[in-house]
Amino acid sequence: MPTVLTNWTLLQNEASLSATATLPTFSAGSQRIVEILIACYNGSGASRVSASATANGQSATFIVGYNDTADRTSIGVYQFLESQISSINGQVLTTAGASGSQKSVAYRVLSGCKQELPTAVNRSAATANATLTMSLTRAASSLTTVASFCSVGGAVLASTNPANAGNLTLTSNRRISHGSAADTANTSNTTVSGQAYTAAIAWNREPAPAQLVTNINGSDPVSGDTSGNTFVTSGFTETITGVAVGGLSCTSVVDTGNAGTFTVPPPVHTQTYPEVGINQNVVLSGATQSATLAKLFVLNGFTRTVLDNPELVDMSFFTAHFTVPPVNTDLMMTVTADLTPNARGGFETNEPKKTMVLHWPRSTGVMYIYGFVINGGGIVAVIDRTIVAQMIKAKFLSARFYKCANF
Repeated sequence: MPTVLTNWTLLQNEASLSATATLPTFSAGSQRIVEILIACYNGSGASRVSASATANGQSATFIVGYNDTADRTSIGVYQFLESQISSINGQVLTTAGASGSQKSVAYRVLSGCKQELPTAVNRSAATANATLTMSLTRAASSLTTVASFCSVGGAVLASTNPANAGNLTLTSNRRISHGSAADTANTSNTTVSGQAYTAAIAWNREPAPAQLVTNINGSDPVSGDTSGNTFVTSGFTETITGVAVGGLSCTSVVDTGNAGTFTVPPPVHTQTYPEVGINQNVVLSGATQSATLAKLFVLNGFTRTVLDNPELVDMSFFTAHFTVPPVNTDLMMTVTADLTPNARGGFETNEPKKTMVLHWPRSTGVMYIYGFVINGGGIVAVIDRTIVAQMIKAKFLSARFYKCANF
């Protein structure tokens, strides 16, 4: 739901129509909206609020109010989006196109807002005592606001749906009354107990849509050492610049707008790596927004084996060669096409070969990479791990790092 970071604060009180004002540095937040409220007065005759409001080349968008004409008192509200706020912080606000004898300007900062112009808006005005009624459709988890400007007797104007909650006193005769409240999906009336020469506006602001990751790689898992992995999102208003799989930072992130691609790095000898064979959280992030989707993480072409009573002495077992002695529940990954592993760290194969074996100690999450030469008599050589690591880093093992033909 939209929340108020800074409530209505006067920038200008009864200033000339051509006067400028300096905006503050706005409160930090996400999905913010800066609203500019302008009230104009004419002692005898018509008035209207500004046709435009700009700061540092950024134009505020008019939401609702009397930018055409009203009798003596007029009021209107405008908005700057999150994407504009960094450009207008501390800048000069200029308004143009108003009519009357003087204007007053206030601002408010909201967060958690849908970055669009409110469509549920209304206005009403009276030159004599009357109840102003404005029908307004409200969205779920929204914020409804009413603001009224009276130029007679400094009246505090009561309102309903929402109730008046504050006032900006301009002079002994002129006052802006305002109120905001969390709202639910419904259509009801906002009323203001108007005095002579009152103008009122009401608007309903919708919440920012939740950021979601709706799909990763379609129905396929995410694999280490792959490029072109795809994502589909909704609700992001920022460019996605980061993707992490189980805490592993991915590279080559490209956001094309609600969709994109990324590359998952391969395991690196003696560096941490996510556990293979389980669902891992895939986190997509922008500057301030993020969303997560759990996805099965694998190493294509590898068989994952959970070790059970791994062999530490018999050198015909892979596990007896591991630098870090394996224990129960550690993982061993072997090239699927090369051999059939067992839970003790042994294997079966029907031909001589060179192959790669990965050990992932559960206690540390660090990956260790080994190369082995196998013939009919079993393991006959262990390829130096430093050489293996260098070969992987240099991609000498072919495009898919675990292909071992180049040992």
